[in-house]
Amino acid sequence: MDSDTAKCAETMAGDRDLKLGGYEVFRFGTTNSGGQRHAGLLEHFLPALFERFRVSAWNS
Repeated sequence: MDSDTAKCAETMAGDRDLKLGGYEVFRFGTTNSGGQRHAGLLEHFLPALFERFRVSAWNS
């Protein structure tokens, strides 16, 4: 097993353990981070995440 395959297997095992523990896992790859792509991803993902879990914004 090469290092990429081993790392993938380790990551998948962790993912399964979290799900079995009752957690929802939202994974992002390295190509999702940085610059304008990252901002666009967050602009769409975070509002949907907040709506899904009924989180509302508030003023400090």
